Amino acid sequence: MRENYLSIQYLRAAAALLVVLHHSRNPHPWLFSPLEQFHGFARGVDVFFVISGLIMAAIGSREAPIDFARKRIVRVVPIYWLTTLAAACLLFIKRGLDQDVIAHVMKSLFFIPQLNPAGEPFPVLPPGWTLNYEMYFYAMFFACLWTRHPIRNCFLALLGCVVLGQMIQPADIISVTYTNHLLTEFAAGLVIGRYRREIASQPWLACLAPLGAWLLFGSQHWSMSAAGATLIVAGALALESKMRLVPIGKELGDASYFIYLSHHFVLGALLKIWAKLPLSGWPQFISLLAACTLGSIMVGLWGHRLIEKPLTTYLNKRLSARHKLPAVST
Repeated sequence: MRENYLSIQYLRAAAALLVVLHHSRNPHPWLFSPLEQFHGFARGVDVFFVISGLIMAAIGSREAPIDFARKRIVRVVPIYWLTTLAAACLLFIKRGLDQDVIAHVMKSLFFIPQLNPAGEPFPVLPPGWTLNYEMYFYAMFFACLWTRHPIRNCFLALLGCVVLGQMIQPADIISVTYTNHLLTEFAAGLVIGRYRREIASQPWLACLAPLGAWLLFGSQHWSMSAAGATLIVAGALALESKMRLVPIGKELGDASYFIYLSHHFVLGALLKIWAKLPLSGWPQFISLLAACTLGSIMVGLWGHRLIEKPLTTYLNKRLSARHKLPAVST
C-alpha cells in the first residue's frame, strides 16, 4: 500500500519555493537586494535531501531492486534530460560547439560530478547539482536492496562515505561529491522513514520543527543545517494527523520537482525584464521576488500537469509491462 503524507507534500512545496527565493535574491549590479548576504533560503535543498531519505525508507525499501531502479529513473531522468537539453541549447547559442561544451553536456546528462568551463561545480542546468547526490544515493540504496536490511546498510554506507571524506579530504570533484557531508541528510531521512509511523503518532513532536528552523536558518555550519532539516521534517511528520487536504498545497508538492528544475529558465527571463524596468529599492526587490515565485509556480504546475505526469505515467506503464511474464497456455 502506498503511503501519502500531506505534511511531506506541503514541505516539498515549501522547500522548492525556498530555493526559488534564494536564486531570486541573487546579487546583480542593478538589483537592490537587502538579502544579498542571506543564504538561508538555499537550505530548502537540505530539506529535500532529508525528505528523499524518508521516501526511500517508506516506499523504496518495499520494492524489488529492479522495480526500484526503474521507478527512480523514470521519476528523475526524463524531466531532467528535457530541461538539461533546453539549457544546453542556450549554451550552444551563447558559446558555440566545442569539445569542452560537449563533454560538459554529456557529463551533466549522466549525473557525473564535474567543474563547468567556468570552474564551478555545476552541470549545464545549475540546479541539477543536487541530482548528482540524489542519483548517487539511489545507486547506493539500490545496492543495499539486495541485502536483508537495506535501510540499515544504506545508513551505514552513507555515514561511512562521509567519515572517509572527513579523513582524506579529497580534492577532485567526484570524490568530494561522493564523500560530502550532505550525505548525512539522506541518512537522517532514512532514520525518520524507518520510524515514520511512531513519529506521526506523536503530535507533540511538532515542537521539533521551530527548533529545526532556528538551526537551519541561524547557522552556516553543515552539521546545524543537517540537524535543522531533520528536525523540520520530523516535526512536520508529527503533524500528519492534524493535516487537512489543501488541493493547491498538495499539487505544489507533486509539482515541486518540475518547479525546482524549471525555475532556472523562469528567473532568467524575469531578471532580464526587471533589469529594464524603472524600479529601484524595495518596490523593485519585492516585485521581483513575487514575480519569480508566481512565475515559477505557474510554469511548474503547467509543466507537471502537461509534461511530467503524462510522461512518467506512460513510461512506467511501458517499462513495467515489459517485465510481466506472458500467461501460460494450457
